[in-house]
Amino acid sequence: MLSIPLGLPEFKVIKQELLSYGYAIHVEKTETQERCPHCGVATSCVHDRRTRKVRDLAIFHQPVYLFVKVKRYRCWNCSQVFSASLESIQPNQHYTNRFCEHLYELCEGSTIQEVSRKHHIPYTTLERIYYCKFANYLFCTLANYFGLEYTYKIRSTGFTWSGGHVRLVA
Repeated sequence: MLSIPLGLPEFKVIKQELLSYGYAIHVEKTETQERCPHCGVATSCVHDRRTRKVRDLAIFHQPVYLFVKVKRYRCWNCSQVFSASLESIQPNQHYTNRFCEHLYELCEGSTIQEVSRKHHIPYTTLERIYYCKFANYLFCTLANYFGLEYTYKIRSTGFTWSGGHVRLVA
């Protein structure tokens, strides 16, 4: 099998395989410890591991799926269990940040419906990705222009913006 650099420095590749639906690349985070989001203490005590299937940019026009081994840690200080943070994948998302960016750019030159069909992504999922990315660009532009704070709640749209990322409020 051909070996291609992944371009995501936070991961090391464990295994690659070509399957009927595309490339499957098994990865894990290179860092061996995490900082507890509850109390801030660094820990390396692994509670368990989960595997997340995440869509990434295509290679040679074949879809790429990352099977990410995500470690869950138990903090020795406060006993809370938490998942390792990932730079390239937002929490609870099934797409890498760069794949979302790619989809957004495709939608800029086409329609959401066409991109949805071509990449086999549900229309509503792609619509959410597109409007969250659009809101990110809009808020970043406003923040740079007006010097606004980095945390907003826009109740009428159902989005929150914190630290430069827009999320849909459930």
